[in-house]
Amino acid sequence: MLLSWNSSETAFGVALGSVVICFTAHWIITKRNHTSDTIDSLRTIMVQRYSGLILLGIVPALAMFLIAGWVPEQYGLAARMETEGWVWLACLAVPFVLAGYFVSPSKDNLARYPQVRNKQWSRSTFVHEYSSWLLYLIGYETLFRGILLFGSLSVMSAWSAICLMAVVNTLSHIPKGKRETIASLPASILFGYITLRTGSIWVACLLHWIMAVSVTWFSFRAHPDMHLARKS
Repeated sequence: MLLSWNSSETAFGVALGSVVICFTAHWIITKRNHTSDTIDSLRTIMVQRYSGLILLGIVPALAMFLIAGWVPEQYGLAARMETEGWVWLACLAVPFVLAGYFVSPSKDNLARYPQVRNKQWSRSTFVHEYSSWLLYLIGYETLFRGILLFGSLSVMSAWSAICLMAVVNTLSHIPKGKRETIASLPASILFGYITLRTGSIWVACLLHWIMAVSVTWFSFRAHPDMHLARKS
């Protein structure tokens, strides 16, 4: 460890700084790899998501360790998920799938999802799509439900930390449109509450992934220009 400042204020400062710097860096990469007059290729989306794992997860985690002295277990990256976490996951998985089902057919949703805009999808396209979503969301949840939430908890009450995280997380959704931004607020509060209840980000991460892959699948099925590639 390069520095040994272990104060709560340092951890909170690193958490906020990580959100601002790392999220902005990832947003710039996303914008540079996307232009409104071209179709997003699979490679473009993979770059965005794998860079998300690095910039939103790995880099902030290193900053928390090197500057604040925090290890992953201190912000919800425990190696295993306890029983309460599995109960939350079992209770909420189906509602999240249903949410994906009902939101997917809308024109506003189909204009953005699936993010991979290939007209023909092979089996490998789905494998890359679903696996890259998981890796990206591990980084995303590490930053917001992990580092920011637990870093805030070190200097304020639980509900204040949840509210701060939820507001910041909601603001990060503004580029995705009004509907998704509004929907992200209650989801952020729910994820924050579950994370503090269980002491782990894994429930939020898996629920977020379930929602993402559900929207991908149902949007793919509803999109008039997308279909499964025929085997030659």
